[in-house]
Amino acid sequence: MNPDKIRHKDIDDAKLKRLVEAALFIAEKPLSVQLLKRDFLIEYRVSNLRIRDIIIAIQADYKGRGVELNKVASGYRLSLIHI
Repeated sequence: MNPDKIRHKDIDDAKLKRLVEAALFIAEKPLSVQLLKRDFLIEYRVSNLRIRDIIIAIQADYKGRGVELNKVASGYRLSLIHI
């Protein structure tokens, strides 16, 4: 898809959260905010700050569960909690 020919759409927080969570779930490597925008959210009008806010919300959702969302050097990734 050519980024120059894309008509960017608005997206609500609930849908954005689902898309970011799904992208993190299927990713084989950590995803940076820039990779999320380029590879998964290219058709939507969304700022880096808004994506970071969604990531913080997802981190809070996973608190106390068997999975956590961690920031690593190259981005964010879901991982199992070590007990």
